Amino acid sequence: MLAVFAIGCSRDINFRERTAEEIFSLGDKEMKAKHYAAAAKVFEELKSLYPYSKATAEASRKLIECYVAMGDSNKAEAICKTIEGENSASSQSSCLRKLVLGKERKLRIEASLLSCDLLELGSKIDTLTKAGIDGLHIDIMDGHFVSNIAFGLDVVKQIRGVSKLPITVHLLVSDPLKFIDVVAPYADCIIIHSEGVANVSEALKKIKGEGVAVGLAINPATEIDSIEKYLHMVDVALIMGVQPGYGGQKFIPSSLKKIRKIKSIFGDKILIGIDGGVNDKTSSVINNEKVDELAVGSYLVKENTVRGLKEKLKILCRGV
Repeated sequence: MLAVFAIGCSRDINFRERTAEEIFSLGDKEMKAKHYAAAAKVFEELKSLYPYSKATAEASRKLIECYVAMGDSNKAEAICKTIEGENSASSQSSCLRKLVLGKERKLRIEASLLSCDLLELGSKIDTLTKAGIDGLHIDIMDGHFVSNIAFGLDVVKQIRGVSKLPITVHLLVSDPLKFIDVVAPYADCIIIHSEGVANVSEALKKIKGEGVAVGLAINPATEIDSIEKYLHMVDVALIMGVQPGYGGQKFIPSSLKKIRKIKSIFGDKILIGIDGGVNDKTSSVINNEKVDELAVGSYLVKENTVRGLKEKLKILCRGV
């Protein structure tokens, strides 16, 4: 996935072992040394690994300076138009992502930790990181929105303390407003549901105000028409491939129609993910719909070896 390479005045860097702020500092150091090509490479790695970070927005502005210094006015102008011409966070996220990836679409795979053995959670995260996972997906369940109870703030804090991977916090709760500000310091993206939740717009605005990516999850029974009014406010639309609450369920094929519906309305202005039922038998048909992210639980977390996980990650990317 992300390479380890030598740059300018820095030694070989493994970006997966650095936070967004640390990577930004490396790029800034290269710029001050006038190593503009090296700095651009660092900032692009930052945007690829941490697409939602606060540091990524500043990295885009630094990239403009780099490309101007390198004489590449076309790239500089393209980024400038993106920053100045798009009003919504979702549009900026999509455009910045395309600038980094060009015409090549990169599928992000997050490990959903719901099915993990909690007694082995630390070692599992370490194994997933070594295998090259793109991020961690943590479900917080209150026993009301869904019948299950899972994870809590202390667990999220502990995971953040041992991992520098991007963290998505998925709030399967009846009142997300009570949780947003307390989990935001430890999350890169917060996803809520609209079903049975009051003040959806207020919750989405609050997430944005915390400086993290905004996500809206969509249950199997929920029609896109009923939540379309909220989608312009989000960076990520997460389509549930199973009934939320428990891991290890079979994928619901009708979920694919929701991908097509969102794309028909918004094009590539927001990222689309699938959560639940993703495995070696379903990933190809999901990837045929050109999704951006997969949240994968049992299929990944039940594997205990780095080698086995790497092979499964390759399988999940089939059809991309």
